[in-house]
Amino acid sequence: MGSNHYLVETRLKLKLKRSPREKEGRTRFDMQKLTDEEIRNKYNIEVRNRLQALEGLEEEENADQTNNRMENIYVATAKMVLGTAKRASKPWL
Repeated sequence: MGSNHYLVETRLKLKLKRSPREKEGRTRFDMQKLTDEEIRNKYNIEVRNRLQALEGLEEEENADQTNNRMENIYVATAKMVLGTAKRASKPWL
């Protein structure tokens, strides 16, 4: 049985690598500011003004695009009027 095939054996070392985490997390807005009547009115007026500008565009877009635009309006207005919430850290002991 003349064959020119040879049995080959090898050993491999693998190192597993952790996949990178997402750097962008959810932005938490300072919702406590909405308890103040003045800030709440300012937020509502700003949202209404931005939604009025959106009304003319709704007829040409599908529902997903309209939903994305509305979400962007709410987020941008909250970022501008409310700001981000500070994370409260608990004392060490």
